[in-house]
Amino acid sequence: PYASDERCCQKTTLSFVDSVAEILSPLLAGVSLVVVDEVTAKDPRALVRLVAHEGGTRLLVVPSLLRALLGLDESALIKLECVRCWVTSGERLEPDLERAFRSRFPAAVLLNLYGSSEVSADATCFNTAERGERAGSLIGRPIANTHAYVLDGQMNPVPVGVSGELHIGGDGLAR
Repeated sequence: PYASDERCCQKTTLSFVDSVAEILSPLLAGVSLVVVDEVTAKDPRALVRLVAHEGGTRLLVVPSLLRALLGLDESALIKLECVRCWVTSGERLEPDLERAFRSRFPAAVLLNLYGSSEVSADATCFNTAERGERAGSLIGRPIANTHAYVLDGQMNPVPVGVSGELHIGGDGLAR
């Protein structure tokens, strides 16, 4: 859910499926949208300046860009304190990066979304504040109208803690 005072920063290229949700979700909720041009989106310092100038409160980034942003000096990072909700998607969110984020922005929300080419954008969501003592990269639970199953080679569900293959079902699945 969005707060009424949010300003979402849209930086995903329009040719990528994630851009649809990144554009329409805030607009359908009546929330302001800041469109980030492609040149700025690829330059961490320029992105920081734009997000700070526009008062962006929500930002979707791939983990490699998050790592680049966290690698900036403290004067740049202070400008990103306006971002209350960070969303990662498109790459694996490594536990060390998650810890570095939590250390630098303890009050911010960091959501890790997981999806694949076979689903429309994302299939699962994990709020990193809920990690607890669990280790490894976590992808969370299925989003609305989505199902996630961990199955063995014979397509049977595996018990908790047993390795298997992730299968996604639901409204967002491609044919």
